[in-house]
Amino acid sequence: MSRSLRNDRHGVASTVATLFTLLIVLVFINLALLAPLPNRQYDAEWETSHKVLESFGQLRSFLAGPQVEGSEYTIPIPLGTYPASPLGATSPGTLALNVSEAGPSFSFRFVPNFFRANVAKIDQDVILLMDSSGSMQWNDPQRLRISGAKEYIGQLTRPDRVAIVDFDSVARFTLANVGGPIMHLYSVGHNGFPDYAQAQSELDTIDANGGTNFGDAIRIANDEFRSYGDPKHAKVMILLTDGQNNFPWQNALALSEAQRAKPLNVTF
Repeated sequence: MSRSLRNDRHGVASTVATLFTLLIVLVFINLALLAPLPNRQYDAEWETSHKVLESFGQLRSFLAGPQVEGSEYTIPIPLGTYPASPLGATSPGTLALNVSEAGPSFSFRFVPNFFRANVAKIDQDVILLMDSSGSMQWNDPQRLRISGAKEYIGQLTRPDRVAIVDFDSVARFTLANVGGPIMHLYSVGHNGFPDYAQAQSELDTIDANGGTNFGDAIRIANDEFRSYGDPKHAKVMILLTDGQNNFPWQNALALSEAQRAKPLNVTF
């Protein structure tokens, strides 16, 4: 028995089909636009938290260094993150000053991803031992050790101090490696005053010529720590080299100087 088609005068079927289509479109919009929002919000909160730490680092640098009487400084500290989407909400944060500890001690709580973080910094005396032997011409043709060392020094903050030893067959401090004066940990441009740009620029004096004798570099660094190391600072020695010493006596020197660094509390 055949059935006759009924005229849908009120457009019920077409309305249902249209609503179903809109529902599917909304689901795809949700997947395409709303699904990435948690990751975006997390990234935004992570960036804000790092900005807070940077602000505290600047504040600490001002407190640690000499200041002119009557000087004023303004350091913005973000206390929340704006939403990553118009549909989101601002993430709050809190700032507290702990007066029970000696000296200023700040902490911040950032929700939901950073529940608590304390600003802690270890003041450092750092000596970089930079290989300038001839093999660096082909093992580091792009001078990545130089750019990496510059980036590392750029992360230091007062009252950190840094010195640089250029070593090949023999070892010398910069600028003594090019016939200039020795630049010690306490030298201007190495002690954070006015900044560390001088120390960064001295890395450009490091060439690629001669043999390898990093035992002599460790010896010079130990002498520097012993004579001019700040007892309140952690002592750090970073060796950047591509190979081994050229002679057995240089290996013996390196071992003896490494043993000598132990009572100085040097971290390699």
